[in-house]
Amino acid sequence: MKLTVISYNLRNGGCAPKNGVEDGDESRLLKQIEALGTLAGRASGSVAICLQEGKYLDRDYHRRLNLLCDRLGMTYRTMLESNHHDCHLIVTMRLEPGLSVAGTEHDRSGSWWHAQAAAKLQVEGWTERLWVVNTHLAPASRSKRLSEAESLRLHRKRAAIIAGDFNAAGADERLPPTYPDVDLVKAQGKDDRRPARMEAAGFRDAAIIWGDTTPTVGHCGGWPHRSDRIHTTLPDEAIAEYSIYTKAGDLSDHLPVAFTVDLAKATR
Repeated sequence: MKLTVISYNLRNGGCAPKNGVEDGDESRLLKQIEALGTLAGRASGSVAICLQEGKYLDRDYHRRLNLLCDRLGMTYRTMLESNHHDCHLIVTMRLEPGLSVAGTEHDRSGSWWHAQAAAKLQVEGWTERLWVVNTHLAPASRSKRLSEAESLRLHRKRAAIIAGDFNAAGADERLPPTYPDVDLVKAQGKDDRRPARMEAAGFRDAAIIWGDTTPTVGHCGGWPHRSDRIHTTLPDEAIAEYSIYTKAGDLSDHLPVAFTVDLAKATR
């Protein structure tokens, strides 16, 4: 039994202004749905997609969210409103037999700049729940990001997969002394590895385990680094695949990250 978790920051919900309408152009979103469909189509077993910056997807009775889920064949969906900028968090799933949603435990308290969306799954044969957590850490404040990362450590004793936009570099990355055409103030703000240092709490960075540390941002300008990451408490041997979908190109300033776990090797 396998579960693939895909994380992707849509950038303004994949929409742009057109003819005076704030969200009038959704052509980029439609292409993003195609890219996500390619990733989900490759997966054998269940799929969970964690989306950040779900702006505008709640308009018109969630029309765009429903469109995305329907085209991707997702049968479960939950959207959590963000505390700032309408950057809503979305978790949507296509679950095969042996996996079911046991509930949610979202958090949009004042301790989060955006929010934390958490779905609990029942895995056949497991005595505990599997947590799939979607997060989007604070974009500008180092201290806020650190506080949010410390809150994520509450999942350390659980079977958990935490995916999202950490808005900071991975634990293995360093900002070069000089970098062409980079806003150094912004880059130095992202050069904060404290939110990535979760190993002491029992979390592992899937990219480092798999050996693929391809940057997920920087292809549209700025410092290339792994802002989008997946951390897990599941054993290393349960990781069946990890990849960055570089073909998504400039559909967003972020690239989708895909992580597959073999739950049979992670029995709890």
